[in-house]
Amino acid sequence: NNGTLVLPVVMLPAAGVPTVYAQGLVADAWQVAVLADGKVVVADGAAGLKVLAPFSNGKTSVLSALPLPGLCAHLAVDGQTVAVGALGGGLHMVQVDAAGKATLLGTLPAGPWPVAGVDLHGAMAYIAAGRALLAVPVPNQPVGLLSAVSATLTESFMSLDVHAAGSQAYTAEYAYVRALQLDPTPPPPGPVVVQEQETWTKLGAVGAAVTFETWVWNAGSAPLELTKAVVSLADGTPLPAGASTAPPPQTIAPGQTGKLTAMVTKTAAAPQQWRLNVMTNDPARQWVATTLTESPLCREGDPLPALALDDKAGTLHTMTDLAGGKPLLIIVSAETCPVAFERAAALVAHAQPWLTAGKLVALNINPTDDPTMKEVGGYKFPFIELFAILTVPLVMGWSGVSDGTLALPGEGPIPPLPLVYLVDPGGTVTYAHLGYAPVAFGAALEAVAGKL
Repeated sequence: NNGTLVLPVVMLPAAGVPTVYAQGLVADAWQVAVLADGKVVVADGAAGLKVLAPFSNGKTSVLSALPLPGLCAHLAVDGQTVAVGALGGGLHMVQVDAAGKATLLGTLPAGPWPVAGVDLHGAMAYIAAGRALLAVPVPNQPVGLLSAVSATLTESFMSLDVHAAGSQAYTAEYAYVRALQLDPTPPPPGPVVVQEQETWTKLGAVGAAVTFETWVWNAGSAPLELTKAVVSLADGTPLPAGASTAPPPQTIAPGQTGKLTAMVTKTAAAPQQWRLNVMTNDPARQWVATTLTESPLCREGDPLPALALDDKAGTLHTMTDLAGGKPLLIIVSAETCPVAFERAAALVAHAQPWLTAGKLVALNINPTDDPTMKEVGGYKFPFIELFAILTVPLVMGWSGVSDGTLALPGEGPIPPLPLVYLVDPGGTVTYAHLGYAPVAFGAALEAVAGKL
């Protein structure tokens, strides 16, 4: 009821009723694993990593707690080494000693997408990070910044999980599972480029310059040089001279994400698509490309659509009234989809300092779920949640939002939820994004609500 789900840690005997061993020792347990020496590690959400003593005689205790950035939700262990997928916090590598003390070996910051599933195999950590599957060497002592040595891009959707066995890695990517051959001799350290697959902007007028912003992540250990950029039509046809402005060359430091801005002159009234091609010094990926798409739906610079909340007393309140003159965060997310609520939970943890400081007001609009369903209780937003009018109303009211109001900001290749909007105190949308993009969302938060 306060946004924190308290889960007991249980040991299942061969038969009979499970015995509760560690109730109350964790606050928001997402995943659990056992180390080689029998100690138990727990991905404890925003609280970080917990190390518990081996369960014995119905008792255990917390041996150490290691706060980590992001929402710790995914674990993999190999011996006494732990890989933690912390979504917006990136990948954290941790070593646990004989006394149960957890030491951070290093962090790979999140790029345009959250770090989800992780696995340890040999001397490598493999991570599913949205558009990419990354291979990261495991350090044997603290190094601070981790870096990838290779990246494999997803085919159509996004990678959610990975498991490596033998000479192959298997990925879960929504519509299918892929088996990838692992290179027994990974490439030497260098730049590793991962780019957004598609980006959207608002619908422009014929003859106007349409502006796009897209993100490129350097997950490697050497500077990434973006030396040349060309904008073409979506099918690769070159544009006439003067019809576009490509981003200038830039260098992206290891572990950092860079923003590219491109402008294209619109030539037709209907929504159009273009392609941004960028040359890099990543030896495995000389050219990267992002599809640029116009969207007629709610985008940056648009006024917040006229949305009303019925307070059950017959009074309608607009969303900007609800914000009370503060910036407003609107999340559109279901709870019965585990991927949607996992990313929504990570996004809320990211925004929590601004919410706690009173610099931001937030609400979730649930477009699909019935609030009486048991699955809806799996995650509780720590602020107002509105359900679509076709579902059972909540006591506080409901949302009349339809798919045509706050809807998909573009018909993209990745699943639709969560949708994320930031609105300034004047009621103008300053950020609209399909999915949780840690770097872009953090920059947008600071722009609308200020630095902390």
